[in-house]
Amino acid sequence: MLIKYPSEHKWIEPITSEAIGGLGKNNRARLRSTLKQIPESNITHSFELLTPEILSWFTPLYETQISEKGNPNIHKIYDNTLGKNSSYRYFALILKEKGNPIGATIFSERKKILSIAYRIYTNNWKHHSLQASPSLYTEYLINRYAHDKGYSQLSHGKDRNPYGANANIGLALFKLSVGCRIYLPSTAYEVKNLDLAKVEEDILVFEMPLSADDNRITKGYLCVQEETLAKYENVTKYPDQIEIKIITRN
Repeated sequence: MLIKYPSEHKWIEPITSEAIGGLGKNNRARLRSTLKQIPESNITHSFELLTPEILSWFTPLYETQISEKGNPNIHKIYDNTLGKNSSYRYFALILKEKGNPIGATIFSERKKILSIAYRIYTNNWKHHSLQASPSLYTEYLINRYAHDKGYSQLSHGKDRNPYGANANIGLALFKLSVGCRIYLPSTAYEVKNLDLAKVEEDILVFEMPLSADDNRITKGYLCVQEETLAKYENVTKYPDQIEIKIITRN
């Protein structure tokens, strides 16, 4: 089966008055449990104007985690933020556990959208046992911040397509789990062809919209080995955001 797909795509999350409104049932339950425990924990956060001092610890953390992934695409964070001649400022949502930073979300406040540029957190809490991961907890925080600033949309950035070949399929699953929709990029991209019958690695690929007037991506394919299907099939659980068809091979 031959399909056309964009080389890149962007993720947009609608912002609502309830910061956990776009989450799935399980994630909402995890967050509610975690929010009850945060006041008694040693976990703190802050929203700060981005500085070279913040980048001095964030950049090594970012580069280490990205380099551990398959086919990593490591960006020059300073050049793309503080080193760029931009009409808008960059900020950081910093998460700390026992006073030590364990990650941050770097974002900019634009006219109509709050846009995440970089986001890295430790996978798990180091000193606490909480149901929501650091990434899920800070998704709640940035969502609430965006709403309070009057934004109706939150950009979760742009990724290379397909996942599996360019980034972990789990990244797409996380963005789907917090309510993101998928769109064609506003900037230039390539339209490529892919024969799904010849795929030899586990991938998640998003198909080009059928209509030239439509920039929202609503269909994708999860092409995996039968024995790894259980690892990735949760990407099919968000039909209101995107329809994912499963193709397995032996």
